[in-house]
Amino acid sequence: MINGAPSPLRAGVSSFGAGGSNLHLIVEEAPDLTQSEPTAPDAAFLVPLSANSEEQLGRYAASLADFLERYPETAGNDLAFTLQSGRRSMNYRLAVVGSTHAEILSALREVAEGKKKGNNVYSGNSREARSLSRVLEAVEIDTLKKGWEEKGQLDKLAQAWVQGLLKDFTSLASHRRARRISLPTYPFAKLGTG
Repeated sequence: MINGAPSPLRAGVSSFGAGGSNLHLIVEEAPDLTQSEPTAPDAAFLVPLSANSEEQLGRYAASLADFLERYPETAGNDLAFTLQSGRRSMNYRLAVVGSTHAEILSALREVAEGKKKGNNVYSGNSREARSLSRVLEAVEIDTLKKGWEEKGQLDKLAQAWVQGLLKDFTSLASHRRARRISLPTYPFAKLGTG
């Protein structure tokens, strides 16, 4: 504490060399990153999932829905950031765009139960849709992506990603206010024993 206010821990380390060289290093405790910055109440989040098969994608959606039911305090920006940056994109893809925990949870639960997908749920197979990415140059795709990001058109980004047009979401503005969190792992295929 300094003047009654909490402050990070600090320490000095000195090293004296035999040849007359000296080093003094000051280290400070890392900031607490347990909470990400709050987002605007109406902020929407793009939550992408991918798998090697439709069955695995459904199981992944169910696993994530179960997680969100157990941890309702999960921040939408942290959830979106982790799934956008911490996972490899596979061919069967699903993207949910939602602004509330309940909206994202409801969409994931519907997908897991095989119900009709709502307006905020996009799915596709990137392998079948790669023909469009062959027509467009990488620069054109990047220009489209930047325009959609600037306008906050997450629905268009989601549609382009599930179709295999976009490879990642690394430049989304929401990434500046988020952190990676622990989420359910990928549901690998169950192999039968003979």
